[in-house]
Amino acid sequence: MNLVRALFLLLACATAVSVQAFRSTDFESFTDPDFVGYRPARVIVVVEGADFQLSREIEKRFIDELRERGVEGFPAMEIFPPTRPIESYNVLDELAKRMIDSALVVSSGERASNVTQFGAQTNTTVNVYGNQATASSSTTPMISASSRAEFTASLLAFGPDASSRTAWFAQVLVKASGTFFVGNNKSDAKGAVRGILQGLIKDGHLPE
Repeated sequence: MNLVRALFLLLACATAVSVQAFRSTDFESFTDPDFVGYRPARVIVVVEGADFQLSREIEKRFIDELRERGVEGFPAMEIFPPTRPIESYNVLDELAKRMIDSALVVSSGERASNVTQFGAQTNTTVNVYGNQATASSSTTPMISASSRAEFTASLLAFGPDASSRTAWFAQVLVKASGTFFVGNNKSDAKGAVRGILQGLIKDGHLPE
């Protein structure tokens, strides 16, 4: 059982390289009518469906962004280290001990990249020694690459009776393209965090 599932069950949740590189982030977000204007104060950041590097990158970026906005963030991997099954932790006690009122759950979905060679550039060098000349050439392939990564995010609000509800939900699409550019964990994490933050700010759940 992973941490996200444990949170939902234990908290009785009601809802379930180049000179040029171009990146874009699209998002769509929704706020539950009961949580219009809701602002979390102490948030545990949970990343699921991602490898270790991407998870840590998203956690770190979110914690930094939350701190800048006066919100205390807690990386789930540090509160619940993956050294043993999540069932062995008393999740409710650990959350209460830190007075955590919300969880931001980021789920990594489909990630894909495509690399295409669209031509080649040949450079020729001529060396002259007296009456003799020698020439050498080298060819460099010209590469175009693109990538896309999909993420979803849920902001869970914890109630005083150890229940929780989904206050906010978002879908984020990170796209990148350029000569020699291929999407990687850092660029995907940066795009995901940017899109989720934009949605939270737009919907009034975080200050700018």
